[in-house]
Amino acid sequence: MQIKIRNLEALKAACRELGAELKEGIDRFVCYQTLNGNVQHCAYAIKIPGVNYEVGVQKSADGYSLAFDFYSSPYDEQKHDGKKLLEKFGPNCQKLVQYYGVAAATIEFQSKGMFVSRTQEANGEIRLTATGGGL
Repeated sequence: MQIKIRNLEALKAACRELGAELKEGIDRFVCYQTLNGNVQHCAYAIKIPGVNYEVGVQKSADGYSLAFDFYSSPYDEQKHDGKKLLEKFGPNCQKLVQYYGVAAATIEFQSKGMFVSRTQEANGEIRLTATGGGL
C-alpha cells in the first residue's frame, strides 16, 4: 500500500495520537540500512520513544511517502527493533495511515466550518461525521 502524505499537520496529529513524534530538521532516519552504513535520506522522521528504528518521511514530486523497515534481530533486539514499529503502526504502517487520513479529513472539514465527531468501530475502523458548515 502506497499513500501520499500531503498535509504535514495531519501527519503530526496522527503521530501525537499514536504516541509518536514527527521529527523535523533531519535528513536521515534509523533503519537496518543506516545501522549498517547506508544512508536513508528523508525530510522528516517519525520516532516512537524507546524505539531505535524510525519511519522516514521522504519528499516526492507530489507530496511525501513513508519509508520503513520492520527488521528485528533476536541477537540484538536493542539495536534492530523494527518489530516495535510493526506493533505500533501495523503492517505497512496501516494504522499510521488510517490516523493520518482521519486527521487530514478532520482538518479539511473544520476548515469549512464543520463540526466533526468521531466514533471508533469494534473492528478498529474510525467513522467521522461532519455536520454544519457549507457542503
